Amino acid sequence: MSNYYYRDNEGNWFVKDGKKLYPIEFSGSLEIAFIMGKIAALDKIRGEMNELALQIGDTQIRGVDSTPVSGE
Repeated sequence: MSNYYYRDNEGNWFVKDGKKLYPIEFSGSLEIAFIMGKIAALDKIRGEMNELALQIGDTQIRGVDSTPVSGE
């Protein structure tokens, strides 16, 4: 089962394992490393999406309806 991470409005982090939420305690540098890991994962996904867009012959990922924006 995958774990999911949440951050509340007060900046506290939690991990969800099944139906339970467990608080995560970070030191300052560990929290930065955790956030940087999340950013790196999102950057990797964005890069893969851009590669896929180029493979299908488009230069950017467009909306579902493909309505041109002004200036195109």
